[in-house]
Amino acid sequence: LAAALAEVDRVQGSNDQHVGADQSIFWTTFNDFRNSHGGKQSTYGFKCTSMCGQTPTCEAAAEETLAYCNMDPIMHPTGWEDANPDEFITYHANYATNQEKKNKLKKMTLWGVWNQQSGKCQV
Repeated sequence: LAAALAEVDRVQGSNDQHVGADQSIFWTTFNDFRNSHGGKQSTYGFKCTSMCGQTPTCEAAAEETLAYCNMDPIMHPTGWEDANPDEFITYHANYATNQEKKNKLKKMTLWGVWNQQSGKCQV
């Protein structure tokens, strides 16, 4: 996943405003990995993927296969304007970029909770 995150950083760092829709950049890169069918293990660290028990994207040993599942949308809302911070486990300010993303996080009382010095959330 470091390759996908690095691509987000690269795209956002390639312009003066440091903008770029992180989700679309991440998933474009992740899907490049999925669609490589084992051809880019050196780039991504895994040979194959397997989503929630679906057929893996190629044949490989378990330690070479990234297994992942969707997260429950109620417990992990993605960009909902009316999400209740008392009811979710995680929140992703999706469907927004730049200041709009910050505004969603502020509305959910999540902006500014990360303490860079301690490496922990302050909630």
